[in-house]
Amino acid sequence: MDLSYYRFSSPIPESIGNITTISLIDLSSNSIQGTIPPRLFNHPSLGALDLSFNRLTGRIGKLNFPNLLYLDLSSNRLNIELESFYNHSSIQFLKLSDNTK
Repeated sequence: MDLSYYRFSSPIPESIGNITTISLIDLSSNSIQGTIPPRLFNHPSLGALDLSFNRLTGRIGKLNFPNLLYLDLSSNRLNIELESFYNHSSIQFLKLSDNTK
């Protein structure tokens, strides 16, 4: 699901975590505000998640992405704990830069 550059500004709906067979979520380069729904960080089939260049806030803690290869959370306002990524050897691309509170 590629919805990048759509000028969205509302928060990411909690229901996005209910989609069971999705491998890509790209919501980059919008103006999305609020926190990232916790269920999104426990999605078993997700292979790529790009939420870069938004206005997302909150803490990124425990993650459970067994199949995640690509994760870009850059250019937001997130508080990211690097320990969250220690047990995710499947991630091949990880970008967390430019997160300011």
